[in-house]
Amino acid sequence: MDLNELLYHHQVALLQGPVPACEATGSSFDLAGHYRRRIDAMRRMLGVAEYPDWCREPSGARS
Repeated sequence: MDLNELLYHHQVALLQGPVPACEATGSSFDLAGHYRRRIDAMRRMLGVAEYPDWCREPSGARS
């Protein structure tokens, strides 16, 4: 799965909301968190930033 596909699936998981707990086991799975960890790992592997440079506030811009 490439980075764009991971980002897409993460967004869909966020929109769908939390997965309800399984009644038999009482456990639940954080699908959005799962995709977030995979995205973070892929970004580290590719050496890319979380946000592009143009999204960052220029140094000295704060008052």
